Amino acid sequence: MTLLIIPCLWIAHHWPERIGRDGRLAFVVANLCALVGSLWSDVVGEFIWGPPRYSDSDLPWDDCQAMRDAYRATAFTISENVYTILWGVLLAIAIAYSAFRANRGDVQHRADLCCDPRLHAAVRKFWG
Repeated sequence: MTLLIIPCLWIAHHWPERIGRDGRLAFVVANLCALVGSLWSDVVGEFIWGPPRYSDSDLPWDDCQAMRDAYRATAFTISENVYTILWGVLLAIAIAYSAFRANRGDVQHRADLCCDPRLHAAVRKFWG
């Protein structure tokens, strides 16, 4: 997920506002995915190449459950503790990076695009 979010943040910073908005939204979605992983862990590949879901097959429930349990017993699992620690570390890095670069969000950029010089000066004065 981190490898996917890095280009999204780059897009959010370097592309026009209309496209950059999607990059910021991807950052929020990635954080929600990390939240889910930190709460319930993750069995890698369970829904991609794992056993079929009960709703997608004609097998009885017990057979589907047995195949799922067998897959989970042998699959690589990322525990909720690992997710929590990695998520916290990556958020701390993102916060420090933004703080040192003085990223203050969209308001400063919008002040630069403003046509009214009085409003531009007021926003600049407010945001430093």
